[in-house]
Amino acid sequence: MNTGKKLYKSDDRIIAGVIGGVADYFNIDHTLARIVVVIIGLFTNFALVIAYIVAALLMPDKPKRTHRESRDGSYTSYYDASNEGDVQ
Repeated sequence: MNTGKKLYKSDDRIIAGVIGGVADYFNIDHTLARIVVVIIGLFTNFALVIAYIVAALLMPDKPKRTHRESRDGSYTSYYDASNEGDVQ
């Protein structure tokens, strides 16, 4: 099953963008995700720090969008055919 989603580091970074990237992937608020990770880290004696470092090294950065690419990845053009006959 291919959902088309990919896990990338977020541009909304505090340290490396890992938690923001996971929050983007699961479509949850970045602040909420960060709070949950800190709470889990407290109960796991900060073992989550090692997982964070590994993820920061392995996760790719989010590709930059061009001015012609929309958020869903489809190609868009600035040309509007509806105004083709209008002369200004």
